[in-house]
Amino acid sequence: MKLVFSLLLLLTVVNANATNIPKAPAEVVLFSRYINDDYNAASYSFRKMSQDIKVHRNNVDVLFEAREDLEDRFHVNMVVDDVSFIFDLGNRSCKDVESAYPEYRQTRPLVWLAYSDATTSMRQASQDTVKVNKNHCYLVYGNDEDGRVVTLFHVRAHEKSKKVIIDEIEVLDLFTFGE
Repeated sequence: MKLVFSLLLLLTVVNANATNIPKAPAEVVLFSRYINDDYNAASYSFRKMSQDIKVHRNNVDVLFEAREDLEDRFHVNMVVDDVSFIFDLGNRSCKDVESAYPEYRQTRPLVWLAYSDATTSMRQASQDTVKVNKNHCYLVYGNDEDGRVVTLFHVRAHEKSKKVIIDEIEVLDLFTFGE
């Protein structure tokens, strides 16, 4: 866990190279891929703000894994080059994440995050999968050969084994290689 926190602090230096962050939609609906055998409907790219495989080229940042025989979960490591983590920040709006430096949320987001109350949740063991909980805020730290993305999102609605609606999507940091 100290490694993740240290990486967040270290990467604040690199934030000056961040690429343009695409506009987030008001909400995204993710459906269980087992309902219609549709991986795209269950996955989402925060880097591209898209579920369209032609847009994200199967480089997704979160997968809604939902089956009747298991608890519904979010996964963030889908391919071999992923070194990604997801944290459940608890039952709250992502807008309620507080920081000692609130003025940095837009201009220096990794500093804002490093000094936020989200670090309490980040002190837990890092995970590549977490249980889906309605009304919870989540932090995704996605890192792979294409770059990194640090994103907050909130679960507005959840229907067990069927679908989840996420909103309050906020990409705090995006760095891509070769684009």
